Amino acid sequence: MLEKMRQFRVNVLNLTLYDWVPVPLGYTQVVHVAVRSYFAVALFGRQYLSTTRYIPMSKTIDLYVPIMTILQFTFFIGWMKVAEVLLNPLGEDDDDFECNYILDRNLQVGFNIVDDAYDNLPSPEKDPFWDVHCTQVKYTSEAAERDVNPIVGSCAYLPTDFDKVRESECGCGPRRRSTSGRSLAWDTASDIIVPVLRDGPGRFCCNGSA
Repeated sequence: MLEKMRQFRVNVLNLTLYDWVPVPLGYTQVVHVAVRSYFAVALFGRQYLSTTRYIPMSKTIDLYVPIMTILQFTFFIGWMKVAEVLLNPLGEDDDDFECNYILDRNLQVGFNIVDDAYDNLPSPEKDPFWDVHCTQVKYTSEAAERDVNPIVGSCAYLPTDFDKVRESECGCGPRRRSTSGRSLAWDTASDIIVPVLRDGPGRFCCNGSA
């Protein structure tokens, strides 16, 4: 329940930030100017002019209707209109999301839950583990003593001059940093672990057996 509430809060926060931080105005202005300038130049640059210099060798068909330019203009302007709608999807246009209905319904459902449905509880039903008092774990006591993916560097056991001096002074061997969840202190190289049996689901049973 808490995870679902946290996820709902994150989604609402993302929606609020998306609606609060708009797209910079410079981006939209650049797109509008670029598209319209391109077709203004294409209106004159794609015309076929009738000249008398290369008439005997001319094989170009004079196109009276620029079909490809019309298609490009339709697609580009259409995509730009779609982008304008996507800039504010929570607006008041007919194609935008109906946020007023969603907000009103959620508010009405919330008031109904608090005011009218607080004593209307569903009847409890037994799940498959209703009568299970001692969960049988899927591993043994020996497997519980093993480290799961221990993170040990490649040079953890590499002897150094400092280790030799320390060993000669205090009589202790080289040590390494333990990254397991059982201890965060400096453990010896032997890594002796004393298992602790606990009750509860996912651990050992009440009688101490695996």
